[in-house]
Amino acid sequence: MTTKTKTDAYQLITDAMLALIEAGTCPWRKTWQGTDGDNGAISMSSGKPYSGINPWILALTAMSKGFTSRHWGTFKAIQANGGKVRKGEKSTAVVFWKWIKTEDKDTGEEKVIPFLRFFRVFNAEQAEWADGLPEAFQPLDLTDEVDEFDPIEQAEAIAAGYLEGRNPPSFANDGRDSAFYRPSTDSVSMPERSAFEGAGEYYSTLFHELGHSTGHADRLNRKGVTNFDRFGSHQYSQEELVAEFTACFLCGDAGIVDTRENSAAYMRGWAKKLKEDKKMLVMAASQAVKAARMIRNGGLKEEPKQDA
Repeated sequence: MTTKTKTDAYQLITDAMLALIEAGTCPWRKTWQGTDGDNGAISMSSGKPYSGINPWILALTAMSKGFTSRHWGTFKAIQANGGKVRKGEKSTAVVFWKWIKTEDKDTGEEKVIPFLRFFRVFNAEQAEWADGLPEAFQPLDLTDEVDEFDPIEQAEAIAAGYLEGRNPPSFANDGRDSAFYRPSTDSVSMPERSAFEGAGEYYSTLFHELGHSTGHADRLNRKGVTNFDRFGSHQYSQEELVAEFTACFLCGDAGIVDTRENSAAYMRGWAKKLKEDKKMLVMAASQAVKAARMIRNGGLKEEPKQDA
């Protein structure tokens, strides 16, 4: 495994995401489904789905390179499975991170900080296999799944499960001109459904605002919600990314793709902030995993899984 300092790893992932965004590949144009990786990127080493920012990085890379297999592995993992990475193939960096306790050098007080490592993986289609791509690494066929349920009904079920679940925020389709979450009243307000260009746009916006609501002090207690300072601040910017990532995770769960016509411009608008803070992207995605799980689980708090 290749290791560097956490600063290097944060910068590596941020640079990779910015390169894809600037090339016109947008995280919101999803080709995978499910925050828990049921249809997302899978680690060859562990057989488990990737989490945090990793599904985004791998899905974007697959999208830009035309890969259809969802299985990824290190050079050694591919060898262990009977394959050989083709000469000249470029790897993709993914990260493993967790919170660790350490001592402040100046005060001697204990503090908790994120510990980050990165390692490089290849898609199964970047390797040569003696008998062709193994059946286990073949692309997932979603044709039957898509026909079995109405994606909009699934979106409605996700929203209803949260709004009718444990300790929900208040909610109203009150005909206002804007959608927003108000922390002081713990309330989500949405325009009438007919005000949106389509159902996908409605649910994408709704999930964004519900994402904000998970930051309430009685839920996940995020500073961007509980200690709101001002619009445009660093804290505000990260909270907006958390809410937008949450919306995209949940749209994926519901089978809603290709929402937000202005998504490319939206993401390019974040480029400056992301360049200023290399940690923002990774931290926002990690917080969004928690937010999406809380919404999907009817308001129940659940800690995110870590990659093996």
